[in-house]
Amino acid sequence: MLNFDSKRQEILEEMGAITRMEHGCLTQEYRERDVDGRIHRTGPYYKLQVWRDGKNVTTRVKATEVAPLQKGIAGMDRFKQLSGDFVAVTVAMTHSLGEEMPGKKNGR
Repeated sequence: MLNFDSKRQEILEEMGAITRMEHGCLTQEYRERDVDGRIHRTGPYYKLQVWRDGKNVTTRVKATEVAPLQKGIAGMDRFKQLSGDFVAVTVAMTHSLGEEMPGKKNGR
């Protein structure tokens, strides 16, 4: 049988170990242009897209800021995954205690 309390504690500890979080999606793009019949590709150029105040806000990012930003985004993604895991374990724990769900038909 799964020890729900220890699993929940493991998840909380991993959540607590996350030290960087950042909202958004980081993308890279390149630009191409024709110079004397040859295509020259420049870049990469980076941009961060974040949903803010009901709008998608795009900001250019310097190459030197990319690595920490990627770590922050990865931290946020991991935290969200762990949050879902915590909910799933807690719901399973609730069900294992035999607590009846609201609105559930009990066969009477």
